[in-house]
Amino acid sequence: MAGDDLIDAFFNELSQRGHDPLLDRLSTTGRVEICDGDHTRQWVVTVRDGCASLTADEPNIGWVLRAERTAFNQLVSGEVSALESLMRGSISFTLIDESQRFSLLSRLFAGSPETRIRRGPLVHTTDVPSSGEPA
Repeated sequence: MAGDDLIDAFFNELSQRGHDPLLDRLSTTGRVEICDGDHTRQWVVTVRDGCASLTADEPNIGWVLRAERTAFNQLVSGEVSALESLMRGSISFTLIDESQRFSLLSRLFAGSPETRIRRGPLVHTTDVPSSGEPA
């Protein structure tokens, strides 16, 4: 899918996703800025009660995510994780409201539904005997 098509498809899917358990504890509004040369496209994303929506209002922005188009495509396609993109410097993430958490926001960019299934659960647990020694 071409660059802008992939970005548009991501935001369309995000706004139509409905309830997403990964977003249950997240209540935030932020701005996503995608840069392509001298042109910047912006989306305002609000998450409430496990549902994401797009809005034109920017009353209380808690964060700003900024990325070049190519880096954002890699992020939303699941080629790289949000943390990986941040650590590589291919995206910038600014917390305006320090009560927000990057780990929760990264759930917005968990890739396509197929990628999320392929990656498996976000948390893996192992049984450790009470003695602390491996089983």
